[in-house]
Amino acid sequence: MIRLIIILLIVSMTVLVFAGTIVDNNPVLLNDSGVICGSVNSQQGEAIVRAKVIFYSSDYSVIDSVLTDIYGKFSLMLESGEYYVSAEAYNYIRRFNSNKYMISQVQPITLYPSQIIDIYFELEPGGTIRGEIFTGIGFQSDFLVSAVKVDYPYKDWQLDKTFSIGGQGSYVLDGLLPGYYKVFVRAQGYRTLFYPQVETFKDAEMLRVFTGEVLDGTDFELEMPGSGFIFGCVFETSSNTPICGVE
Repeated sequence: MIRLIIILLIVSMTVLVFAGTIVDNNPVLLNDSGVICGSVNSQQGEAIVRAKVIFYSSDYSVIDSVLTDIYGKFSLMLESGEYYVSAEAYNYIRRFNSNKYMISQVQPITLYPSQIIDIYFELEPGGTIRGEIFTGIGFQSDFLVSAVKVDYPYKDWQLDKTFSIGGQGSYVLDGLLPGYYKVFVRAQGYRTLFYPQVETFKDAEMLRVFTGEVLDGTDFELEMPGSGFIFGCVFETSSNTPICGVE
């Protein structure tokens, strides 16, 4: 009887230790969490190192991101729920789960408690638009540069990137789908400007992008709007006397 009790204790301890370890690099799942993992490769099947994998909630809000390892692998533990996932890397076109280009084209991934979901991304090279931003002002500002695809297929596909520039600096929009684009830049305190130096999307020039090619010289000269004062008086209508303390 004593020997049987000892054997049962040893088996119980072994089970407890096994349950709390990571086997074959699978993370331990706690409570209602699950794991979304996978790999990011090129079209040639090569692992893409340090690709950025972004996780979105069901309303398209970004909730987290990770980078792939030297084998192109990634993994993230999440609470059970619905998620979208995208992968992107320098000079590669961003893809969403199911290898779609646009988040509106895919169904969300439903993650259940203790579930491990393995997904795969295959990225292809894209085109590039680059240029200079001139401000003439010494302090740095964050400039958001956007390229919007204006032709089919994938009309309205958009790429946005932020660049910190003081006075003069360069920007690069890489990983663009081939096609025609309109490009614009905006920053706090500056007028939004469309290429080439126009103020409306309608008047912007269409730029053609080819896979693997760089379209250079898409430059912007930005200026801050002028400043001034608005002043006047506030009167009481019946007596026509000034009113003090009005906000």
